[in-house]
Amino acid sequence: MKSYIARHILCPDILLLDEPFSNLDILFKCRIRQHILSLFRSKNISVLMVTHDPQEALKVADFIYVMKNGKIIQSGVSSDIYHRPKDDTLAKFFSELSSTL
Repeated sequence: MKSYIARHILCPDILLLDEPFSNLDILFKCRIRQHILSLFRSKNISVLMVTHDPQEALKVADFIYVMKNGKIIQSGVSSDIYHRPKDDTLAKFFSELSSTL
């Protein structure tokens, strides 16, 4: 039983990351993000990442859930969320975001 628990702690099926890159400088953030994500992909670990940074979400996510006032307003692959937002607020937000990219 101990080895079973240890294996799942060291190599989980899913991992929750809450704002994992929020307080890092930009150079370190890019480096560590790429390293961590390639590690998770190579180990086939699913990651549920919470972020308030839409650029970060669009860069790293395979699938996104967008929440507004505690409710999911849209879900899908990042390109669909970006190019076909279903909510006016989300559409406005992404149009403002695209002007800064």
